Amino acid sequence: MSLIIYDDDTPIGFFAYGIVSNCYVIANLMINKNDQRKGYGTRAMKTLISKIKKDKGHDKIYLGVNEHNAVAIRLYQKLGFRFDGVSHFVIDEAGGTSTDVCRMVLEY
Repeated sequence: MSLIIYDDDTPIGFFAYGIVSNCYVIANLMINKNDQRKGYGTRAMKTLISKIKKDKGHDKIYLGVNEHNAVAIRLYQKLGFRFDGVSHFVIDEAGGTSTDVCRMVLEY
């Protein structure tokens, strides 16, 4: 599922989320670069978490965040997410680029 985030009538970002292995997973939260650090991500996450919690058939929300994205990690921690492990991803096999992604979970 996807949701578009608006500032008035202007789209400024989006979410992609769904259910995987009986848990919700937030796959993407993207906010336009010029609209970051203005509270849009926080408000959008609170809205999405509230929406997900209404589904009484599930009790966990997972997401992944780049280990170097301290701003996003702080946001997720403020919203109640805790670290649940690390996954190693190869982004560009030809160039050998890889990163570690922190797995975070919110249990409710």
